[in-house]
Amino acid sequence: RTPGMLFQEQEDGRISNLYTYKVVNKTNHDMPIEFRLMDLPGEVKLVGRDVELERAKLAEGELFIVLDRDQLQGMKTKVKVGVYSGEELIEEVSTSFVGPMGG
Repeated sequence: RTPGMLFQEQEDGRISNLYTYKVVNKTNHDMPIEFRLMDLPGEVKLVGRDVELERAKLAEGELFIVLDRDQLQGMKTKVKVGVYSGEELIEEVSTSFVGPMGG
């Protein structure tokens, strides 16, 4: 999660958190990268354009995770994000999602 940022309430009542990411491509070919929630229904929204990770390069940026209030477990909810290239799971990352007290 981006340091110093708390949750934001969306117009539709859902809650969002802003995260920063860094992804390194250690292969010899370019890879399209996609982020997906692994364990909760919700949405991942990239800030800016899609991630096309060039070979042997680092990509960094920001993304929002958006969850319904009823998915929240108190002020901090554990979420797992999958980093995919196509249908291949490259890495799984766990993080905390901050929400309002009482969900």
